Amino acid sequence: MTTHTPIVDSKPASSTHLLLTWELGSGYGHIMGFIPLIEALIPLGVSLSIIARNTVVAGQLLADYPVTIYPSPIFIGDQDRLRSATLSYSDIIYDLGFGDVDELTHTAQAWQNLFALINPDMIIADHSPTAILAARCKRIPSVTFGTGFFIPPLHQSLPLFQRLADDMNNKVRNKEQQVLHNINTILETHGQQSIDFVSNLFADSLNLLCTLHETDHYGAYRDPEMNEYIGGRFCTSQGVTQFYPDGKGKRIFGYLKETAPGFEQIIASLIALTHHSIVHVPKPSAALRERLADVEHIQLSAQPVRVDCLLDKTDLIICHAGHGLVSAGLLSGTRMLLIPSQLEQSLLTQRLAGQRLVAAINPAQPNVDYIKAIEFALTSSELAQQIEHYVEHYAHIEQSGSMHRIAQRCLTFLLDTLSQTSNAN
Repeated sequence: MTTHTPIVDSKPASSTHLLLTWELGSGYGHIMGFIPLIEALIPLGVSLSIIARNTVVAGQLLADYPVTIYPSPIFIGDQDRLRSATLSYSDIIYDLGFGDVDELTHTAQAWQNLFALINPDMIIADHSPTAILAARCKRIPSVTFGTGFFIPPLHQSLPLFQRLADDMNNKVRNKEQQVLHNINTILETHGQQSIDFVSNLFADSLNLLCTLHETDHYGAYRDPEMNEYIGGRFCTSQGVTQFYPDGKGKRIFGYLKETAPGFEQIIASLIALTHHSIVHVPKPSAALRERLADVEHIQLSAQPVRVDCLLDKTDLIICHAGHGLVSAGLLSGTRMLLIPSQLEQSLLTQRLAGQRLVAAINPAQPNVDYIKAIEFALTSSELAQQIEHYVEHYAHIEQSGSMHRIAQRCLTFLLDTLSQTSNAN
């Protein structure tokens, strides 16, 4: 008979309801990142639900797991309103409801309504700032479970994503103060204590930095001795199984979006180079399917590909710098060529390229020689040396065991929080 880890004396794990949340961002990574934790939580007997930004992706990837799926409140806003440049974390959430107290009030209320319906004991949040705010308002314990990009450094003004002139810096800081004011208005309305910095929205949560110092978007601002890095969150066992053909030659795995900058140049380069390639393109166009139909050295997959079957045979990964695939690739010692398509990916690419851990292309630059970039990524001795050092340094990391420890920590955090609440009452 299976026994469950007790949470509190009157509340065994089998009656504990944990709610996963995904509010911002797109792509597979948000759900893929949850899967190892879900697999570690299920044996503990907890009930699991998820509020997901994309219920189709969640439904596809979680079909085999006992997880109830709900749609996330999504802030739409005024589509005609000119959005500002994204220069700090406050800029990201400013344009997603935090810039207007009335908009934030209604979006946070929608989250609270879902919480009342689902009645979770604790939320485990991916990129979900409004969910964290709503949980604070309702005094629901929360865990943040994501990359460094989701969890800005606590107890300080938000780091800037680039150097700015004084007048622009002042504008960014003024916007940050407006976001802080709106957050505090919501908190005070619900009888909760105000915060001193926007980053302190996360201060009451158990913050699990699912990254390593080298792959932390805010790594330049966080002291590795003062922050616990638990390793990248990724799932490499989901998807269809594909194999490279037998024979000599380099082997390349690509995860690319057809609408991303640089896509056409990469595909043309892979055709020209004749390396064996497996390329996953979500929802590929009929034109792309037709174009690659007779290219024998390129296998096109519209479905996610099981990366664990390929990593030890892959010479190069080409992708847009999604954190999960990058984390898995680095730990496996695989060379990478990153072509970022949005801000989060660009920040990670800059950080890793600066450490000589990856090769990179800025698709916004004109006259980039993509073939030369691929060949450099495949042959650079400096890249090989830095990756080797990285693998040696983190040889002790084993994700399965880490996730089981993290699952226990989440439940222990819930126990401690409930005990503190009980003592306070």
